[in-house]
Amino acid sequence: MKKTLLIAILLGFVKLQGQISLEHSYDNSLSNSVLYSNYSFSFNTESATYYYYFSSGDNSIKLYNENHSLYKSVSLPIPATGYISIYAPSDKLFNNDALIEFIVMISGSSNQMYLLNENGDVINNLGDRNRANIIKTNGGDFKLVTSKNDGNIIDVYALNGTLSTDQFNLLAKLSPFPNPTDSIINITIPEQVNKNADIKIFSATGKEVMSQRNNSDSNKISLDVSSLSSGIYIYKVENQTGKFIKK
Repeated sequence: MKKTLLIAILLGFVKLQGQISLEHSYDNSLSNSVLYSNYSFSFNTESATYYYYFSSGDNSIKLYNENHSLYKSVSLPIPATGYISIYAPSDKLFNNDALIEFIVMISGSSNQMYLLNENGDVINNLGDRNRANIIKTNGGDFKLVTSKNDGNIIDVYALNGTLSTDQFNLLAKLSPFPNPTDSIINITIPEQVNKNADIKIFSATGKEVMSQRNNSDSNKISLDVSSLSSGIYIYKVENQTGKFIKK
């Protein structure tokens, strides 16, 4: 009986393993980038799915098609002198053309934020900012809100474009700020996630280094990460994940 049960378990495990298969691996280990608010390394347009990451070797953003072939290598027309954050890649949010646009934030001794398109053209220089958030108003309009860590200056930009529901849900995953941080990291929890869930932080090697439960009714969690060593960390709330840098 025990032998039969063991064989059944093994056969079930083999069947389960066969349900997924590795399509492709991207080597992002040498990159000093943070895929701000979106740890999936991917985004959707109206007609396609793309994967992306920042390559510090040639100061470019690599865009890949859904079949993992290189779609475009976007050379940044700006020097990458600190950590690079890539935020809100889309094809219809910032412009009416068919080009993909995205926000690039450079955080270091000084901060700078740009809106670029897939050709590497600077659409807007957004100034000395290192926090960005896309919001949808009750009227259905989209806004870009940028600020500095100190919050002394907050800029609100009206956006003429739009996002599909799926695009906005992907963008509205856990949003950490300030990022990078040397002390406090604030994380906004999406509506579909339990506000009283545990948030866990893992090192780049996968070791859990911190865990805290949100005991308030607020959808924002503030964590003191000043005791952590400098580096890149991954955090998880239920099935939502994100990434931040501890300076």
